Amino acid sequence: VVCNLNEAKNFQKEKMKNLLLILTVLITLSGFGQNQFIGVKSGLNWSTLRSNNFTSDLGEVNYRSGFHLGLSYDYRVNNKFSLGVDLIYFNKGFIERTEFPNDFRSPAGLRGTTSTIEYSYDYFSIPIKGGVVFGNKLSGYSNLGIIPSLFINSETETSSASISIIGEDEVRPFD
Repeated sequence: VVCNLNEAKNFQKEKMKNLLLILTVLITLSGFGQNQFIGVKSGLNWSTLRSNNFTSDLGEVNYRSGFHLGLSYDYRVNNKFSLGVDLIYFNKGFIERTEFPNDFRSPAGLRGTTSTIEYSYDYFSIPIKGGVVFGNKLSGYSNLGIIPSLFINSETETSSASISIIGEDEVRPFD
C-alpha cells in the first residue's frame, strides 16, 4: 500500500478530530457534581535536546521557550483517589548555535561565521493519570500516569541557508 505524506497527515488530523469529539461528548454528558472537576491548563515551558548523536564540538544546544494550553478532567473516585485525563497542545523545541572556526574543520562558505537554528515542534498530548488526594478543608493531590503524544507539525528557522536542518521525516509521529 502506498500513500503520500499529505494523506497520512490528513488521516492523523481526522483521528484527532474524532478523539476531540468523543472527549467533548463524554465530558458534556457527565453530570458535574462534587466528585468531578474540569479545568483549563496553560503555561510556559522550556525544552531542549540532549543527545550524544546530535551535538558536535562546533556547536551548543540551548533551551527554547514554548507554551502549552489545554483542558483537564478529574474524577474523584472517593476521598483518597482520583482518575483523570487531559487534552493539551504543547509547543516544544530547542536552539542550536554553531560557531564555525576559520580553519579546515568548517565548510568553505561558513568559515568564521555563527549560525543559529531554532527548532519548533507541536504536539497534542493526552495525559492519563491516577492520583492520591490528601487533606480535608484544603486538599492537594499527587498524580502518576502516562502521556501519549501525537506529533502535529515542525518548523525551523535558521540564520544561514547553507545549514541542513532536521525535518518532519526525522521526528517520530507518536511518542
